[in-house]
Amino acid sequence: MLGFELEIKGQKISVESLENGSIVLVADIINGEATVSCGGMDFKENGKQESIQWLDETNLKIGDEFTVRVKEIQKSSKPIRIKKVKL
Repeated sequence: MLGFELEIKGQKISVESLENGSIVLVADIINGEATVSCGGMDFKENGKQESIQWLDETNLKIGDEFTVRVKEIQKSSKPIRIKKVKL
């Protein structure tokens, strides 16, 4: 299954993959603070959806690097949060 590997400040943080869904990497600058987070929406075969969070906001400093690699992934990292979405 196609997915993404995240590396922040030289450390592998998570590997995300969904068979059918969206994965969103968000980099924000708010009030002079830079953060990055990663989550997504899993679209199930039964028509239901789940909101998934793999990485909460992580603070970044000047000179920090984060890398996203597209990879073939056998199993996704365990999410830190899964929430069923009511339509």
